[in-house]
Amino acid sequence: MKVELLMETEYINKQVFKSMNNDAVELIKLITSSIKTAKVNG
Repeated sequence: MKVELLMETEYINKQVFKSMNNDAVELIKLITSSIKTAKVNG
């Protein structure tokens, strides 16, 4: 993920990384679920 690069280059700290990464993972889950539902109802 690109968020990891931000942490590795010290653009963001570990606490911000964890928060952003968790948010990104949740968004991916929501989008994936939405796409699957759209395909079923499609």
